[in-house]
Amino acid sequence: MTDATEIHFEGWTLRPRSGELLRDGHTQRLSQQPLRVLIELLDHPGEVVTRERLVQVLWPKGVVDFDNSLNGVVRKLRVALKDDSDMPRYVETLPRIGYRFIGTVAPRVFAPPEDPGRRSCCPGGSRAGLVASAASFAVIVGVECFALERRRSRHQSARVRALPQRKIQSLPTRRERQPAGDR
Repeated sequence: MTDATEIHFEGWTLRPRSGELLRDGHTQRLSQQPLRVLIELLDHPGEVVTRERLVQVLWPKGVVDFDNSLNGVVRKLRVALKDDSDMPRYVETLPRIGYRFIGTVAPRVFAPPEDPGRRSCCPGGSRAGLVASAASFAVIVGVECFALERRRSRHQSARVRALPQRKIQSLPTRRERQPAGDR
């Protein structure tokens, strides 16, 4: 479901959270299934939304006779919008394929996150907080990388010092190779 507080299209206003559909000062509340179909169509204006996709949205666990059920849900939506399937203004049927929203959808209005206890002291306060958080994160990562590198270099130098010392034998010189009697 969309996070928009209101969706405006062709003189209509839809409030997805409450299911209210408003036009010319009149408000009606859509039931859940027509509301879900309308939201899905409005999320993809001008695009075909397949019957299979709408069945997934409406009945994620499946339903026995979804063809007639889906047709009934779309019929209820058309009644609410005062739309006609023969001369559609909003919901176009593509037989055996799906549906398409053919009206014009206005840009969405999104609600800010609800946190009544927190108020910004100045415009852009949340952006400044985000920048400060990102900078803090970068500093922490930098310090950790530096510390890791120091530990690694200390560990490597300790390994070099800890290698066992072996006495290196030299190859015998010519004199040592000659038999004692030949000298």
